[in-house]
Amino acid sequence: MTREIAVGWLRDLSDVLRLRGSRTVPGQGSRLPSGGKLALDYEVSDDGRIRNSDASGGFSTTSIPAGSSLAVVVRWRANAPRIEAARKLLRDRGWSIGSMLDAAGTPDRAYSEGGYGVYRRMVGDWQ
Repeated sequence: MTREIAVGWLRDLSDVLRLRGSRTVPGQGSRLPSGGKLALDYEVSDDGRIRNSDASGGFSTTSIPAGSSLAVVVRWRANAPRIEAARKLLRDRGWSIGSMLDAAGTPDRAYSEGGYGVYRRMVGDWQ
């Protein structure tokens, strides 16, 4: 992945969050050369329910083998007042429909500040 792609994803996701169209910043997934899958699921909250902040870390990007392909998927917020604007923004920027890996279970990390918070869940066999 290039720096340009990462900066573009950050811009697009930030814009969608500003529109409050998304409840999850991507399940960032990797398809491994072996066919396996790894993902990080980030659930964003703006309602103040996430109050703790854990230490950073808990995974290493070196666990993702060379030759893996990366994808970002957005889970839409149900009944978001500006969801159509958020969907149009991503369509206009070349995004398409994808599939999200199941990220059920207890988050391994939580981060919060100023009423905003993020839960992170790890999916797949991280080394």
